[in-house]
Amino acid sequence: MLATSANERQSKIRRASGRLGCSRLRARPTFDPSASGDGAVDPGLHKGEASVGFDSTVTVTASRRRRRAGPSPDHDRLAELMAAFWRSCLRGITRGVCQSRCMAGDDGDGLFDRLTPGERPPKGHFVQSKPDTAGLTALPPPAVDSRANAIRRSRNRFEVYPAPTVLMSSRRPFPESSLVEVAHPAQVEAVAAWFESRLDGRDRFRWALRDSLDELMDGQRTGRWCYQHLSKTEKTYLGTAVEINLTKEFAIAAGNDLDWEVAGADLDCKFSKDLAGWEIPMEMYRCSDHGDRSGKADHPALFVWFDDDHGRWAAGVLQITDDLLRWREGVVGRSRVRAYNRDNKRRISDAALPLIRWLWGGLQDDLPSNLLLHLDPAVRERIFSAASRARQSSGQQRINQLFREVTGRIVGRQTVLTVGQQDDAPKRVREARLQLRNEGYLVLGHQESHPEIADLLQLTVPVKGEWISVRVTKVDPGDSRPMVFIQGRWWAVAHSEAPATVAPVLRGLYLEPQPSRAGPTGTTAGAAPAG
Repeated sequence: MLATSANERQSKIRRASGRLGCSRLRARPTFDPSASGDGAVDPGLHKGEASVGFDSTVTVTASRRRRRAGPSPDHDRLAELMAAFWRSCLRGITRGVCQSRCMAGDDGDGLFDRLTPGERPPKGHFVQSKPDTAGLTALPPPAVDSRANAIRRSRNRFEVYPAPTVLMSSRRPFPESSLVEVAHPAQVEAVAAWFESRLDGRDRFRWALRDSLDELMDGQRTGRWCYQHLSKTEKTYLGTAVEINLTKEFAIAAGNDLDWEVAGADLDCKFSKDLAGWEIPMEMYRCSDHGDRSGKADHPALFVWFDDDHGRWAAGVLQITDDLLRWREGVVGRSRVRAYNRDNKRRISDAALPLIRWLWGGLQDDLPSNLLLHLDPAVRERIFSAASRARQSSGQQRINQLFREVTGRIVGRQTVLTVGQQDDAPKRVREARLQLRNEGYLVLGHQESHPEIADLLQLTVPVKGEWISVRVTKVDPGDSRPMVFIQGRWWAVAHSEAPATVAPVLRGLYLEPQPSRAGPTGTTAGAAPAG
């Protein structure tokens, strides 16, 4: 029987191991297409290796208690015994022993359990044999990860872009007549009411615009921080990015004839960086001269515009008709012709602007701020040029300088990614919190006691993905400034001329109880002074 023969071989192995002074035996079968299939031991192999049948190779290693000089025939004998043992195991595998049981240390015939701990081979080294390997060659070793190898010279490479010299949008004023009461078609009113009735719809809309531009700038990888840094192709794609982000943000369904279906109407989303620069394709309106390319109806369109230079944006709905699009003077004998561009699209006419149903009252001036764009050029230069003693360009020092220069204002994740230009840029914020403490700075985030501290100091409370930096100083309880009690001392926002002091360490999930205090104006801790 297989078990009996294996048991006899194990006894011989133990006796041989004792003679050789081996403390443990390790055996690992690996696939070898060149091995012979008759199960004979190849005498040409190095001692401790044996070529076993069933297209596998068994490597036997014996740890010696004492070193012997020169070759020993006992090693060859031990290798032969171990090879025979593994042949028995591989026969069991080929006869249907489940490989998962072998991985768990059960060879199906109790062979593994009969070995002493010092003789047991490592678990998981049973490899099922293949029936036919004629003509096959061994696989080459795995190559180095191609992506990591390709970007090893460009990863975390810092890029600097100049300040823009031209504006993002034209200086065309927003139409004053848009505030005049106009009777809009029912379909237009339904679409406008749908957007205005969404929960937090206005905030979600403006942040979708911010995210669309930030995605294209991709400051973490490119270092770009304004619209003017984009290529021509990327500027063209911005309209598509706006449509994609609005679709995702408001879960807008696909239309039958156009991109969207809102309030039962098919409509398209049109973006332009210039007010009234939206281009309308033929399929959005009816025209007898268009033939098969004419639209099935006069569809409404959602017009979107924003100007990152001035933080303005607007969105409105208009039902497109042939007469509301641009015309131009015709040749002799014709009064006027349709003003198509090379893509057979037309812009809306000046007369159509007052007819737009603007969402949320018209022009908005609170596009989420592009912090780096609106920084003073000298401040921005100091941030991007920050370096350490060891490196000419240091992501950690740029982040440190960012929180030195920008205090009392929210710093968003995109700003940190652009300044750091590293895979782990947010980690640099945590490091900046430690390194700037000696200069008196607190870098507050959205976790633990940080929001409460920001609230007591009357700062904007950061949410997830935001930080705010503030330089603090020790003050007396009678000080009129908003203050917070940390580690047995009162702290307030430092004046610009105040000397630097070491900021407190923020520990724990909760802020310690705030003792009441009465200032000269009768205020309490964390409250604004009267008047």
